[in-house]
Amino acid sequence: MASQNSDQTSNERDDAPEPGRSIGLAGRVIGHYRLISELGHGGQGFVWLATDEKLGRQVAIKFLTQRAALSETARLRFLREAEVASKLDHPGICGVHEFGEWNGMPYIAMQYIEGKGLHTKIQEGRSSSWSNATAFHIDLEAETMQPGLAAAATTEAQPVSTTRPDRQQVMEVVRFVESAARALHVAHERGLVHRDIKPANIMEKEDGSAVILDFGLARDDDSNDQTLTVTGDFMGTPAYMSPEQISAGLVPIDRRTDLFSLGVTLYECLTSTRPFEGPSRQALFEAICKKEAADPRRLNRAINADLKVVVETAMAKEPERRYQTALDFAEDLRRVREHETIRARRAGPILRLQRWAQRNPLVATLTLAMFGLLSAAALILAYKNRDLEDARVLAETHAEEARANLVQANHNLEEFRRMADVKLLTEAETELDLLWPLGSSLLPRLETFENRYTKMLERLPAHEAALAALSPLMRSVALGEPETDLLAWKHQVVSDLVTRLEAFADPDHGAMQEIKARRDRSRDLVFQTLEEPKEAWAAVRKRIAANPIYEGLDLPPQEGLIPLGPDPHSGFEEFLHWASQDGAAATPTRAADGRLPEISGDLGIIMVLLPGGPFMMGASRDAELPNYSPQARAVEAPPHAMSLAPFFMSKFETTRGQWVRLSGGEDPSNWNEVNSGGSIEPAVYARHPVESVAWRDVMQVARRSGLVLPTEARWEYACRAGTSTAWSFGDDPLGFPPFANLADASYAAGFGETSGEYHEDVDDGHAVGSAVGSFLPNAFGLHDMHGNVWEWCLDEYGDYGPTPDPKTGLLPPCGSELRIARGGCFDNLANMSRSAYREGGAESFLSGYMGCRFAREID
Repeated sequence: MASQNSDQTSNERDDAPEPGRSIGLAGRVIGHYRLISELGHGGQGFVWLATDEKLGRQVAIKFLTQRAALSETARLRFLREAEVASKLDHPGICGVHEFGEWNGMPYIAMQYIEGKGLHTKIQEGRSSSWSNATAFHIDLEAETMQPGLAAAATTEAQPVSTTRPDRQQVMEVVRFVESAARALHVAHERGLVHRDIKPANIMEKEDGSAVILDFGLARDDDSNDQTLTVTGDFMGTPAYMSPEQISAGLVPIDRRTDLFSLGVTLYECLTSTRPFEGPSRQALFEAICKKEAADPRRLNRAINADLKVVVETAMAKEPERRYQTALDFAEDLRRVREHETIRARRAGPILRLQRWAQRNPLVATLTLAMFGLLSAAALILAYKNRDLEDARVLAETHAEEARANLVQANHNLEEFRRMADVKLLTEAETELDLLWPLGSSLLPRLETFENRYTKMLERLPAHEAALAALSPLMRSVALGEPETDLLAWKHQVVSDLVTRLEAFADPDHGAMQEIKARRDRSRDLVFQTLEEPKEAWAAVRKRIAANPIYEGLDLPPQEGLIPLGPDPHSGFEEFLHWASQDGAAATPTRAADGRLPEISGDLGIIMVLLPGGPFMMGASRDAELPNYSPQARAVEAPPHAMSLAPFFMSKFETTRGQWVRLSGGEDPSNWNEVNSGGSIEPAVYARHPVESVAWRDVMQVARRSGLVLPTEARWEYACRAGTSTAWSFGDDPLGFPPFANLADASYAAGFGETSGEYHEDVDDGHAVGSAVGSFLPNAFGLHDMHGNVWEWCLDEYGDYGPTPDPKTGLLPPCGSELRIARGGCFDNLANMSRSAYREGGAESFLSGYMGCRFAREID
């Protein structure tokens, strides 16, 4: 929990706690907070778990002790922590609710986080049985130290048993530190430098993601307050300080100092050993500034070569050799996880030689001196044994050769750059496809893309000149000779490169124009979904907190969504997905009766906030078991209890119009006015559900749009809408016409002799797929959960045996090549549209009966 970290933690300074600081505090009410139990303490403060009686939530309250509060500097830092953290709103940064003072003790009410401190995880890991290595650690607390005292306050080195993570654990560490880096980037973009990144200030939440704590030493670039930064002070925790922090103001500090500290933290997590050690603080500082850390791969063979380069880049002594942003650091960690090529590069021979000289100054000095003596001796010998005229002639010969070699070297360099640009352009084209979804987190990635590939475009004139020089040669030679074939190959490579670069640089449709468009759209998205509807977000947040259906859910503003208010039928809150709406269309508003206007082709996806919770999934033919259905199949059994976290679910199946806007492509759908026998008119194509989409295509569009496919559990929960009957409308298979488009009399009339089985005695009025929303919704306000088109789900097609994800219900991979499809379609009998009916299809399967419905996670 975040609340376990006060100014010092249990593995840092062992000061005695202030007498009576926690005696009798349980049950005390401070403002509107009732104290429950102590969570942690240190020499400067202590933290209590409390209940916010105004909002009915748990919080962590961090106190500065009365003794510490006597220090004006300590009080100012404590206030700074509250001010800085309150500027940040990100799931990876511990939020601050309030600042106050009680009985002479300042306090901060902050977000209460279930989880463990990273330092605790590291200590627990050292007690496992992976290996039996032993290391010595000095754990020096975070503080501000005067230079003259730097060598005085040390802690005796203690031996600790260390263990090393295996390959799977290494990837878990990489994923965790990646999430910490992304959270840190948000703080940096707000102008904040943390200056005390270390395991004790990073929490691991229950979902495995990171939360950054304690901004008490943070520097705010937007603030003119210099009272907490005194020239000559050391600020931070010594073992995790960067070289520029140790310089005490001689070297400017920026966001890259946090990347060094996070690199040290990553090194320690991967190797169970800190990269820099020393018997005293002065020795530790010298190691940080002058010595290279031990090769992490020698300490843990589970670390691959790319990850080693990432760690060493983050811990580079010189800030300009490190990652320049936390996002760059995070992206390389992602590439390590996903086995992509990293952007960082290992140190070159000159830098390695320089570092060797720094580690071995005596040997380097003697070697340089010996080289100088040998060179001088060789020079003297040459002059004594060579006639001056011969030397002049020889020098002229060598100069001519050198000039020729220089020309050839320049030519080779241009050839190398040309081939490098071929590879770089391919990387750029691939990366462009990954720059999604729109939003605030995309903006720095777009900037990185521009910075990286603009220089490549600047070399286009040189490549055009090379092509112009090669073209006449191609017209004057005969093919078939090796030299000529090589020339033809070069011409083809350069020609393709120039053509692709020209397309990439096209001012109307090129990559850089696309980057500009995505930047503009991202800024519009942020403004129109967060800034403009601020009052609507405040209102919906208040309604949800007060609505017992949502069981106290606190919903912060969701980037990319616009609140539309509650549905009068279900009572659930609904939201417009901005990116899927036609840019020229207005945001829909509810009429006096609370209903939204009739669906149009330019309407975006309407998302319904479902509360989740427990439900029974599956079906059985045993009348004594839950969810009894005489048509149930073995693959639907056994009925089992599930519980889901809240999530967003689309009110309708994804329409053709929405698909075109989200995919940036054409409508792939099969059905039209001709092959539907006039059942579908061109004017309403955009309102019909998209079909003929493969699972792979749907997943790609979901990633571009910040959406997800629903898990099978989420789909069935949404379909059942609180029912246990075979269909959400009851147990009568012929009761579907008001609610579902299935195979019936209209279907048979439309397809004639080619139709399959159908229900003769009922008619829903549609031969093929119908426009979404043509039928009544279920109790959750969701339309077409039964029939119309099949809907893809995220899971692999397998049995219900394995334990699913506790939040989403996602089944673990089972090795199946099929993906789940649910709901049935207009071509099926009612049985195949039952709430529990499961079907499977290959990821590449295309059909005029297969569509989709998107879900979305809560940010």
